[in-house]
Amino acid sequence: MTVLQEFTFEAESILEGAIRNAEDRARRYTLETSKSEHARQTTTVENRVATICANIDWRTRSFKIGQNESGVDVMKRAGSAFSRCAPGVVLLPAGGPLNESLCSVRYWRWLGGEDYQLKYSNSADAWTVSDANGTVLAELKSSISPIFGQTSLPLLRISPTVRSEEERLFFLLVLVYSETKRLDRQG
Repeated sequence: MTVLQEFTFEAESILEGAIRNAEDRARRYTLETSKSEHARQTTTVENRVATICANIDWRTRSFKIGQNESGVDVMKRAGSAFSRCAPGVVLLPAGGPLNESLCSVRYWRWLGGEDYQLKYSNSADAWTVSDANGTVLAELKSSISPIFGQTSLPLLRISPTVRSEEERLFFLLVLVYSETKRLDRQG
C-alpha cells in the first residue's frame, strides 16, 4: 500500500492561501481567488516548484492547466448511485432502508485521458480520487469545526505515484472545485 504525501492548508479556506508539504513545511502551492461584487470569478493555483499554473474559472465552469483548457461539463460525468460505493455503505434489497445515504460517484477526465473516480465520504469528511483499479491517488479532508476544541485545517494527500505535475494540478482543481460546490450547497 502506497503512503500518500501530505500537504496542509494554512487556513480553513481552500480558496485562499498556501498549501505546504507536511513533512518539511515548504510551500508547494498558493491559491488565490478573485471575486466580483456577488460571486467568485477565478481561483488560481501557482506551483512553487514547477513553472506550471492552473485555474478554475467559476463563471464559465472551466479548468485551465498550463495552456490547456476544458469545461466541467466535458470533464465530469455522473456514475450510478449504486456503483462502487464507499466502504461502509450497505445497500439493502429493493424497498428496504439504507443505513447511509446513497453514495455519489463522479468520474472526471482531463483532455481525453483516463477516467478518475471521485467520491465524497460523509463519515470521513473527505473526497477521494481513485484510478480504475480503485487505487487512491489523491484525497482532500475537509476543515472540521468541532463544538469544543480547535478547528482542523484542510489536508491534501497525493500519491507519490502521481508524477506528472499537470495530473497533480488536475486532482487539486477537481478536489477544490468539488469541495467548494459541496460547501455552497450546504449554505
